[in-house]
Amino acid sequence: MNTLAISNREELRAEISRLRSADIEQGEALALRFSSPSAVFASVRSLFPGHQANKWRDPVTLMARVLLPLALNKTLFRHSNFLTRLIGDFAAQKAAGLVTEERAENAWHGAQSLFNKLFHKKSTDNHEKSIRKERP
Repeated sequence: MNTLAISNREELRAEISRLRSADIEQGEALALRFSSPSAVFASVRSLFPGHQANKWRDPVTLMARVLLPLALNKTLFRHSNFLTRLIGDFAAQKAAGLVTEERAENAWHGAQSLFNKLFHKKSTDNHEKSIRKERP
């Protein structure tokens, strides 16, 4: 806060007018910040510095955050108690945060190339065996 030595009436009136104009400017800025529910949410979210807004924009990450815990509860933790399911859901949420669209694409392309190598090799082996059988 500035400590300003006011010595006469004119300086006091000038300071009062400056403070009123600053009050109006800050009021307008505050009104803009809370003009809609999304603006209020963004203001509250900005209070937490570690928050990463980008990870919610990736649709693959969002689907993994929903589907991974659901799949685990329906398969592995079917007859488990509440605490085990809660810990499993927490671990699945953390693991789903590591899944991104780029990583999912890379995994898909890797699986495709592996699949193609396995079946391409089998088809050439079968073709060579059939050629050997046909020769007398």
